[in-house]
Amino acid sequence: MHTNHISLDGNNNIVIQDAQGSHIYVNSDEGARQLLAEQGDQIKQILEHLQAQAEPVLQQFAQKIYQIGRIENAHFHIYGDRSIKKHLTPPPFIPELFLGREVDLTTVHQKLFSGDNLLLLVSGQGGIGKTTLAAKYWEKYQDQYSHVAWVFAGNSLLDALLSLAQALEMSFPEAMPNVKRLPLLLKALCNLNKPCLLVIDNANDLEDLENHYLALRSCSNFHLLLTTRITEFEQAAFHQIQPLETQVAIDLFQTHYPKYQASEQPLLEQILSAVGYNTLVIELLAKNLRNLNKLREQYSLADLLQDLQAKGLLALGKSAPVKVGYQAPGLALRQATPEAIIAAMYDLGALSVGEKRLMSVFAVLPAEKIGFEALRELLRPVELPQKT
Repeated sequence: MHTNHISLDGNNNIVIQDAQGSHIYVNSDEGARQLLAEQGDQIKQILEHLQAQAEPVLQQFAQKIYQIGRIENAHFHIYGDRSIKKHLTPPPFIPELFLGREVDLTTVHQKLFSGDNLLLLVSGQGGIGKTTLAAKYWEKYQDQYSHVAWVFAGNSLLDALLSLAQALEMSFPEAMPNVKRLPLLLKALCNLNKPCLLVIDNANDLEDLENHYLALRSCSNFHLLLTTRITEFEQAAFHQIQPLETQVAIDLFQTHYPKYQASEQPLLEQILSAVGYNTLVIELLAKNLRNLNKLREQYSLADLLQDLQAKGLLALGKSAPVKVGYQAPGLALRQATPEAIIAAMYDLGALSVGEKRLMSVFAVLPAEKIGFEALRELLRPVELPQKT
């Protein structure tokens, strides 16, 4: 319910602040002040009732005006005296375990506070820990922002941004297309006190980012942090997430698989190298071993290494469902086999036959430096279709 605010100022005048923030000052005598003290609540209720009746009428009016095309971007909204909430969206899933990324966390904070209107892309391969880092940043530094928001760029950046309208108490005529709603939303965002934080998770579409880059940069009171697999975008600053260091990766593995023994370190280091020290894959493999070996060892590190070397990540000899926070719906944990989660990390469905053949060649190459001439010879049989 939107309300007006009625009070007495230091000169004993009655002050009425309306829904748009305008003030009316009324000189008062003792009788008027007594009336306000006795019937102020009733006066407020009457005003609130009038506003509640007026708002749907105005919205219907805006809808009809827009439909007949007399005012192209007709938009009516009554703003009350309630302040916009600090959290414009529900919080992200905050990881319980955060290892080896403390320097990244500090660096991201320094980059975001080093200049005005900075758009920072936190980039890296799938499962490397981009979302975990962004969620930890949200948790640690949210008190330094007047407003914070977290959206998921699943369908498009436009849809992600417009999801903030409800928190801003905005409404639009039903017939108004989203591209015309966006400038109104951006104007409302720009009216919030600085600094604000907007995290856009999983913004992996380069064309989508290019199309909405100017819109994002128009919010000069926001720090914009995007997690992405995009590696090049010259208009924005980057922070690249690197694979975990060996000891940190071992600590992470042991946290999820307590039965790990120090004597198995040579085997584990080969496994870590085989999966590129990927944070999520390490977690998945460790949890898989833990679930399979609860009562007795059925699937050892040696078995796991042999599967990785002979079959790859998507064909483990034994696997059981594990729970992780990777792209889980809402705030619930995602439960699936390691193979299913890893397959979701690297969706190859959009690749052509030629591109898949090319990927298959790279998949069997060792993780070491390979000269250009050798690569050209290896890739010679693979002919990619020409794009028209």
